[in-house]
Amino acid sequence: MILQSLFEYYERKAELGEIAPAGFEWKPIPFLLVIDLDGRIKALKDTREGDGKKLVPKKFLVPKAVGRSGSNSWQVTNLIWDHYGYVLGYPKGDSLKERKKRQGLLMELKTENAFLKDSGKKGSLMVRLELGDVEMFLDELSGIEESEESKQLIINLKDFRKAIKDSQKQHSTFLDSLHILPEIVQAVPAIQAIQNFYNSDEYKRVFDLENWMDCAAINSANLTFQIEGNSTLVLSEAAIREYQSEMALLPESPDSEKALCLVTGKYDYIERIHSATPLRGGQATGKLVGFQKNSGFDSYGKDQAFNAPVGRKAQMAYTTALNTLAKNDANRTFLGDTTILFWSDKDNSLEQNMGLFFTKSKDDPDANVRAVKQLYESIRSGKLSTAENERFFVLGLAPNAARISVRYWITGTVKEFAQHIIQHFDDLEIIKSSKDVEFFSLSSMLSHTVLDYKLSNVAPNLAGQVTEAVLKGMPYPQSLLYATIRRIRAERHITRTRAAIIKACIIRYNRFHHKNEEEITVSLDKTNSNPAYLLGRLFSVLERIQQNAQGIETIRERYYGAFSSTPVTVYPQLMKLKNHHLAKLENTGIRIFYENLIGEIIDELDGSGVIPRQFSLDEQGRFAVGYYHQRQDLFRKKSSKESA
Repeated sequence: MILQSLFEYYERKAELGEIAPAGFEWKPIPFLLVIDLDGRIKALKDTREGDGKKLVPKKFLVPKAVGRSGSNSWQVTNLIWDHYGYVLGYPKGDSLKERKKRQGLLMELKTENAFLKDSGKKGSLMVRLELGDVEMFLDELSGIEESEESKQLIINLKDFRKAIKDSQKQHSTFLDSLHILPEIVQAVPAIQAIQNFYNSDEYKRVFDLENWMDCAAINSANLTFQIEGNSTLVLSEAAIREYQSEMALLPESPDSEKALCLVTGKYDYIERIHSATPLRGGQATGKLVGFQKNSGFDSYGKDQAFNAPVGRKAQMAYTTALNTLAKNDANRTFLGDTTILFWSDKDNSLEQNMGLFFTKSKDDPDANVRAVKQLYESIRSGKLSTAENERFFVLGLAPNAARISVRYWITGTVKEFAQHIIQHFDDLEIIKSSKDVEFFSLSSMLSHTVLDYKLSNVAPNLAGQVTEAVLKGMPYPQSLLYATIRRIRAERHITRTRAAIIKACIIRYNRFHHKNEEEITVSLDKTNSNPAYLLGRLFSVLERIQQNAQGIETIRERYYGAFSSTPVTVYPQLMKLKNHHLAKLENTGIRIFYENLIGEIIDELDGSGVIPRQFSLDEQGRFAVGYYHQRQDLFRKKSSKESA
């Protein structure tokens, strides 16, 4: 179902021209090699633009990157673009920073070797080195007395020697790829210019350009070509694009077999290895669909991809769609280690604001409040009515070794998602202070359940289960209630968000299981006779009496954990303290007010005043909400008197 939905997304976007065509992808290219039609280098064009403190490369439509890994990865290259190891034969580890490191080690050497001493003075390791230069330095170093500096320099130079050899092999592969292009592509003037660029060794002049070291400082910076005076890339030439589109749909090898594609239902060449989808926190080679050789999944004489056959066209389409969604901020957000992708049949306000429902914007912390409020109001007001029957999809993915694991896959109509989101906010609604925001994101909600409010401390499974519960309209996991109560007991601090979570957990559970228990209201409910709720209210009043009497908060620090779980053990002590604190109140009216309030609460305990021995997890939650409700009510009464 996931692959079919991604395939349909690709087909729909391709018709609108909003997604990379077959065999292409959008790729950041930080520098362009600008040459004339004779192949002479004219400039190294920097495409990067400022994004805060960071320079971000411009993205270009290029032939889709080929998959490569392992010791023979140098044998495969991309079409007319790649990193500088392939395009220019320039090795990794030759940035200005690395040169300074090598030169520093050389100058620290304590040796009488004339060549090394002279090289240190001249800064010989601050320039570009050929393979022969590196070999010469290694020969000289092997003849001197060993020291820590010499060992480090030898290791550095050996690594650099390997990088040079690797880049030479990569460059050879790139040149070969140009020579085997079909005649119709070879005849393109821009391609002939590129051939001249290499045949005349003009490419070596790039290293002398003023801004080359800016490019070298970027690890494996991608490069491609542009003809002087043109605003488009050489890759935009019609002949090249047609060639790449045809190649994209050819079988992997002459031995490729045809079978019925499980995505399209049509016969096609089956793709043995699927393209990668890099995710945040995962490997660049991670795949949504992957197969092993000689694994336990081989059956009925079918191995690897033939157990779940996906045709070449479908594979290209779904991976392109997946990569497009994963790179598009409008269709992607993060929650913990999970990358959340979402899309719909057509643009609508649910899709536009869905990302900020999960997490807040770093650049504008209030943006999620505005967006979630806008989303909530558009659902409430019926502005989504025209899109309510359109399908909506949410896919949660997480990195898992060399593959991608699916955390959740949720589908439905826009109307169904909208109703579930409304229910989520309605269930969370609870009385707030003037300082509290009206709505909070899912990430903000989860952060209140862990130490230091750090989302990284949230268990991945909990984040996924809560997301599913919200979007499917199901009860929240019990682990959410447990985590919230545990955090309250650890910190002895009940925030509005924590009280809202507890309220939502309890009423959802009761609604789903048809439990006939007293409903938890948005604000203080004086008719609620639940013992846990009443004792939570009582504890809040006792705390306020102490504050008025002494101006400090100690009973919450000392007694919250015990009173919220085993109230009978500390109830007598709290009532003694209450009498002591009431006696200190100078204002008789306030003392009488508190005495009456305490009497009302205790009378509600089934009229018997019996204190429960122990509270369940659910009751501990009701205790917390009762405490929060009463505390907010007392604050409001105080504010009303002060304003009067």
